Amino acid sequence: MCVTCECGCKNYDTLKRNQQMLIILTKLVK
Repeated sequence: MCVTCECGCKNYDTLKRNQQMLIILTKLVK
């Protein structure tokens, strides 16, 4: 998993957004 902009900031942004969505979804499921 990329943590810096070296790998592409757009890629990282979407990754973070997906992570947040997953966290929100899991919270909703519980």
